[in-house]
Amino acid sequence: MKRPQALMRFVRAHRARFSNETFRAASSVRPTPRAAKHATFHSVPVLVRPVTIARMASLEEVSRLASAMPGVTEGHRYGHRSWFVAGKSFLWERPFSKADIKQFGDTTPPEGPIIAVAVDDLGEKEAVLAEQRGGFFTISHFDGCPAVLIQLGVVLKRPLREAIVDGWLACAPQALGEEYLRAAQKRDQ
Repeated sequence: MKRPQALMRFVRAHRARFSNETFRAASSVRPTPRAAKHATFHSVPVLVRPVTIARMASLEEVSRLASAMPGVTEGHRYGHRSWFVAGKSFLWERPFSKADIKQFGDTTPPEGPIIAVAVDDLGEKEAVLAEQRGGFFTISHFDGCPAVLIQLGVVLKRPLREAIVDGWLACAPQALGEEYLRAAQKRDQ
């Protein structure tokens, strides 16, 4: 099963759904959208390009995205919200314990809600962390565990959605995952 390619096609096809586009001039002067095509600054054309404006995610947004996936149930595990597919937890709320905070030492731990999302294996975990996307990180407690932590106050919606779908694909039964990817491909066509 080619999950990454199918997932990226799905995300590219639905990109407009997950972001708002606006125009911004290359200089500090911001012409109105109507005048943006013909904007000039001191007789020098001002470059106008689309810029993605995304707001930060919340735990309610995470719940909405996770619950939209097929076969997902929401419950509680260790006193925190968790989302399951076929009885496997693929996404869960993960506040820091006292031991976690102690390991940060002098550095300030990430603030706000934190979630953990399952990945296929440790190789994928390393690849996700190597991308250095904002909000994605790990702690020593998760060494050897195929999951990444996400700081909701920092992560953008698109990477969050990709991580949730990827976590769901990692834990969903193969037949359900393949059915989802086929349906996503049909929607893309």
